[in-house]
Amino acid sequence: MMQKWLFPRLLLAIASIMLFLAAFSAPVSALVLTDTGQQKCYDNGGVIISCPLPDAPFAQDGSYTGNPRAFLNNGDGSITDINTGLSWQQQDNGLKYNWYQAAGIFHSGYNSSSTNVCAALTTGGFTDWRLPSKKELLTISDYGNTPSLDPLYFPNLKSYYWTSTGYAADTTQALLVYADAGSPMNLPKNYSLGASVRCVRGEPLVFGDYVDNTDGTVIDRATGLTWQKGESSLLHWDQALDYCEGLILAGAADWRLPNLREMETILDDSRSMPSLNTNFFSGPYGYIYWTSTTYAPGNYFQYAWDLAMLNGNYQGGGKSLNTQAAKCVRGGLLRKLSVTEPVGGTITSEDGAVDCPTACNATYGEGTAAILNALASPGYVFRGWGGDCTGSGACLLNMSADKSVSAVFEADADGDGYPVSQDCDDLNAAVHPGAPEIKGDGIDQDCNGYDLTIAITKATYSRSKKTLTVEATSALRSAASLYLVGYKPMTWVAFKSSRWTATVTGVTMNPGSVTVSGVEGNVSAPTIVIK
Repeated sequence: MMQKWLFPRLLLAIASIMLFLAAFSAPVSALVLTDTGQQKCYDNGGVIISCPLPDAPFAQDGSYTGNPRAFLNNGDGSITDINTGLSWQQQDNGLKYNWYQAAGIFHSGYNSSSTNVCAALTTGGFTDWRLPSKKELLTISDYGNTPSLDPLYFPNLKSYYWTSTGYAADTTQALLVYADAGSPMNLPKNYSLGASVRCVRGEPLVFGDYVDNTDGTVIDRATGLTWQKGESSLLHWDQALDYCEGLILAGAADWRLPNLREMETILDDSRSMPSLNTNFFSGPYGYIYWTSTTYAPGNYFQYAWDLAMLNGNYQGGGKSLNTQAAKCVRGGLLRKLSVTEPVGGTITSEDGAVDCPTACNATYGEGTAAILNALASPGYVFRGWGGDCTGSGACLLNMSADKSVSAVFEADADGDGYPVSQDCDDLNAAVHPGAPEIKGDGIDQDCNGYDLTIAITKATYSRSKKTLTVEATSALRSAASLYLVGYKPMTWVAFKSSRWTATVTGVTMNPGSVTVSGVEGNVSAPTIVIK
């Protein structure tokens, strides 16, 4: 593959523009994919290192920021996952069951009484509890810690939990999740020792809503991730990391090796040999695929999680020992929006994530849109945006990168919409730029520097010269805007302080009188009889 540093910059610029425009028309992901929880980085030998920057060589799981896991204790024996919207049974009932009993499937030999563990649950006053799928149960795992479930929210953890997902490679078996590691495994459905059950309620999660982009990539509209349709040759882990970081495909250069949670999303649990949707992903279907997530259970940091595509199982592969394939991914990352705390107003986002000064920071999926609005507090007026927002209207941001925004609010004591820097009297709402001027009242209502008065001192007509000459006095200084009513605009010439004269030529007869008007003070325009 062509490497980044050899790729023509012009093509990258064009691709960036296309991706920016596409961000506002692409289907919105319904599933919020969370971070794995792994924040440290490791070398091939398992030694902790400083995390490389995203898109840099050897960038791995800990280099990238994903959506943080967030749980809410409902206080009724259930826990809500804020990201997926699913509610979970906080503690299992301490009993063990075979799969038929856990799933509520009648079997004459193993569940003749039609036991249905979750359907019988009434925790929180709800009766719509069900057995979770494998993918759903894995969403609450944390791959940066052992055990993989947070005991603060899920105490008294057991080792194995049934899922509703069958094992595609052998229909007599079903999938469980090993809670210590957060990894799936398969056991016979009639497993005599049994396993625990943790029930869930809520709309089932959907994965694998694929569209072939016909450019060597596939987008999963359920997660917002874009995948390499093909794959690499067999590589060591560090080579797989660099392969994806250096990949140029479909005009994009921000590919990365997927983390364990991302890789799980394209495993098709209804298939085996391979456990991939072959309608969208092309071969040769490497037996095992690397992930960018280091294997934390047992502190085996010299291993990385990999996924066996023949049957969809997880395992730890030696970073320097094993050679496996890489399938690269892009998108689905989080970008930070930082808003400077305003004085004199509030800044809010239309999705409710920002409500500053109370909540001034938010995270958004890479390439998604954030719309910000500024609202002035009483006694202030909004003057405009700063940072990554410009202008004075609603601010539309494409969160293709981290963004920072500020807003300027200025004092407006009289509430007339003009700040003190523009208002010549900020304690009088009738005085501001553009206000109607009241002639001769001693108040400069429109803030142009004077209160206009007009007085015609003399008007003469010369029959021989066919000219009309008018002299007037006014408070106008250097910029005279007087004009003679009924005549085209003319230039007034100041011949003494506050005294002006104008001459109209081509006047064939004495008009008898003339009226002088100006830009303000036109309530009663002065008229004089011509001599």
